[in-house]
Amino acid sequence: ALATTQFCVYNAEEIFLELDKMRERKINGLAIKISKLSDLKKISECQVLYLVANTRNEYKTLINPLLGRPILIISDQSEAFDEKASIVMVTEPNRVGFRINLSQTRHSGLELSGQLLKLAKEVR
Repeated sequence: ALATTQFCVYNAEEIFLELDKMRERKINGLAIKISKLSDLKKISECQVLYLVANTRNEYKTLINPLLGRPILIISDQSEAFDEKASIVMVTEPNRVGFRINLSQTRHSGLELSGQLLKLAKEVR
């Protein structure tokens, strides 16, 4: 069994700095390891990937090779949702919500809790 949960961040410096504050915490008893990726060559080490791209085409280029692999892909740009990111954060006045691409998440062999699905603004 894995002793850590591996979070990877690509092209999102502010997110990396915030996640890095959780370095000492545990999730379900597992230590958290946070890595900043300069390219996606080391993606196989990741269980969760926070990904930011500049265009829909760039999302497609980055996400397509990862489809079907057990990696939870998270972004904060709407283009990522259409390009099969698992979870996309949505900023609203006074709060942050999220949309879940459940079919894509299941295709990757991942299960999301019912509680998380209930909290989502949209489940596709």
